[in-house]
Amino acid sequence: DIFFLDHGATNNIDGLVDEFRKILFKEAGDPKLVFKGAAELLQLLYKKNKRISLATTKPTFLARTLIKRYGIDHYFSFVQGTEKNIRPKPKPDMIFKCLSKNSELSSVMIGDTISDILAAKNADIDSIGVTTGACNKKELSNTCAIMVVDDLSSLIKFF
Repeated sequence: DIFFLDHGATNNIDGLVDEFRKILFKEAGDPKLVFKGAAELLQLLYKKNKRISLATTKPTFLARTLIKRYGIDHYFSFVQGTEKNIRPKPKPDMIFKCLSKNSELSSVMIGDTISDILAAKNADIDSIGVTTGACNKKELSNTCAIMVVDDLSSLIKFF
């Protein structure tokens, strides 16, 4: 709903979100459209036996469908989307759910929206902003993210 509000929609926001999700479910999933560096970063983390979870505002079933179509589903140990009992970001619910499935001693959230960064803060974990989504570098730099990068391949050297 934030996307539609940010782009001037004032009526029938829930209907627009539902229609968007239907189109996304039907049409999205071309592996050539995965963000630059995403597959490489996921592969590196996976090879280092890091548990990777996905916390997304998409419904869980839709997120699982899309990452499978994108050919990256095998990297993720857990997927949590927005559900009736899981409040959307910036609430920390879905991050807490991901963390409960993760035995790592430390965690970091990599996100491309201010809501991602705030959800990480609300879950008391560090975050890294990446400018592949709706927010630009200036917007993400004005958050509490520990760093902001332009693409995911920039993070490979840190892991």
